[in-house]
Amino acid sequence: MTRGRRLLFASILVAIPLVVANIAAEVAVRAVLGVSAFDREALLARKAEYIRRDAAIFAPHPFVGQVQTADRGTDGPLAGREPLYAARPEALPERPVRVLVLGGSLARHLSYDEPATDGRPGLAPDILQDRLNLAFSTDRFVVYNAATGGGKQPQQLFRLQYLLLLGERFDVVVNVDGFNEIALPLTENLPRGTPVIAPRAYPALLASVSADAGCVERSNRAATSYVAVPVVELLRLAMMRRCVHRLTRAPAAVEEAVARIGGPADVTEAQALGEARAIWARSSAAIQRLATDAGAAYLHALQPNQYAPGSKPLSDEERERAIDAPGTPYRDAIERHYATLSTDSLDIPHALDLRMLFRDDSATRYRDRCCHLNTSGMEILADAIIARERAIFAAALAR
Repeated sequence: MTRGRRLLFASILVAIPLVVANIAAEVAVRAVLGVSAFDREALLARKAEYIRRDAAIFAPHPFVGQVQTADRGTDGPLAGREPLYAARPEALPERPVRVLVLGGSLARHLSYDEPATDGRPGLAPDILQDRLNLAFSTDRFVVYNAATGGGKQPQQLFRLQYLLLLGERFDVVVNVDGFNEIALPLTENLPRGTPVIAPRAYPALLASVSADAGCVERSNRAATSYVAVPVVELLRLAMMRRCVHRLTRAPAAVEEAVARIGGPADVTEAQALGEARAIWARSSAAIQRLATDAGAAYLHALQPNQYAPGSKPLSDEERERAIDAPGTPYRDAIERHYATLSTDSLDIPHALDLRMLFRDDSATRYRDRCCHLNTSGMEILADAIIARERAIFAAALAR
C-alpha cells in the first residue's frame, strides 16, 4: 500500500467516528432543545434560556415569598430600600391617581422597561400608565408596579397586604394573572412535592442565596457563542445544564423541609389543580376586601396565552419563536387546564376574561415560548383593561 493510500485509509478511520459522533450529537441537541445544532439563530435563542447572572435575581422574602433584587423600594421609611416595585413614578403630578399592578411577569411588563435580548426588541416602559393618561387626556395616572416574575397567588394578596402595612395607598388595584397559577403549581411545585400554595420552586430559591455561582461566567460564554460542530455544542449544553442545575436545584434536605409543611406528599395532579384554582379564587376575593377597606377599586384580569386552545391564529414568527414543542411542561399544563379557570368563580364585581383577546388577531403579539407579549401586544392588553373597566378609572379620576 502506497503512502498516499495509507494516509487516506487513516483519515477515513479517523473521520468515521467523528461523523458518527456528530450525527449522534445532532440528534441529542434536537431531542433536548428542539432545534438543529446547525441552525445558528435558533440554537442561540434556545441557549439564551440558560443565561444566568452571577448575582441572585430573586431573593426569598419572609412575607411576600420572593422579590426581584433589582426592584425599587417605597417612598416610606419602613421599607424604603426593600425591593418591592418593578416600577414606580419618579415624580407625582397634582392630585395623582395611584394605580397598583399585581401579578407575574406579564403584569410586570405593563410598566417595566425590559431590555432587548437575543435579537428580540425590548419593551416600551410605562405602557399602562401611558395608555391610561392617553385614554383620559390627563397626566394624573401614575402606576406602581409590584408584579414579580414567577409570582402566583397568594403572592399578589400578600404583596398588597404588605404594601398597605407599610403605609402605601392606592386608588385602583389591577391584578393580571392566570398563567402562573396553572402552569407553575403543576410543573414546578407538584414534581418537587412542594405545597401548591408555596412560591414556585421555593426550596431552590432558599438554596440560591448560598449557591456557588462560579460556573456562571463560563456557562454564559457557551450560551452566547456558536460553533457549527454538534459535538462541541452538545458538550456546551451539558456544561450549561450542570451549571443551571447547581444554581437552581435545592439540596434534598431543603426540599424535604419545605415539602413537610404541606402535609402528605402523594398529591395527585387533579388535587393540585383543584387546590391551585381554589387558592386563586380565594386570594382574589381577599384582595377585593383589602382594597375596599383601603379605599381602592379592584379589578382582576385573566391574561391571554398562546397555548390556550383557539386563543390566537399564530403568525410565522410566533410559530418560530413563541411555541414550544407539544408535550413540554408549560404548554401541556395550559393546553389541558387553563380553560378550567373561570372568572365566574371570582367573588368580585370586576373580573375580566382576556384569554381570547387575540382570537381574531393574526399579527405577531407573543415574543417568547412562555407567555410574554411584545410592545404592541402589551398595548392591546392595556387598552382592553382600560376600555372594559373604564368606569373604575373614571371614578378614581373624578375624586
